[in-house]
Amino acid sequence: ATTIEEACQMNDEMSDLDDVENDDNHPGSLDDDLLPLPSKSVARVRLSASLLQKSIRRGGDLCSSAPLLEACNLLLGAPSNNASPPPLPGSTLFMLKTVWECMLVDASPFDDANDCLGLPSLVLLSLVAKANPQWTMPLPLQRAAVASALRTAK
Repeated sequence: ATTIEEACQMNDEMSDLDDVENDDNHPGSLDDDLLPLPSKSVARVRLSASLLQKSIRRGGDLCSSAPLLEACNLLLGAPSNNASPPPLPGSTLFMLKTVWECMLVDASPFDDANDCLGLPSLVLLSLVAKANPQWTMPLPLQRAAVASALRTAK
């Protein structure tokens, strides 16, 4: 079981490898048809969002809340014991979108209650985050979004 940081580090090392040369270096070769690898920051955001989705879908019975909280902290840039890097552009949108998509898939569109964001609030905040990828939520909204993810995972 690796952490997100370890997985991102492995991904960074893999992307730093030199490209393997192909014997058929002519136009129209197989290499020309492949999509380029995503950047390191995009891969880090997608990996964290994937871990968040898996943690929510598995629920609190099959999985501890530690991976969910770790993914939320990485996506939101929440302060932790060690110095966490600032959130990457678009990571707030990925966090919010993942939570409300899981609410819909699991047929549990919660209303706003008990310091948790409901489906309408998550969707509206997602629109703000989509309009401005650099936007980060204030700390009270971050806590409410994480509480929503934890509630959805139950």
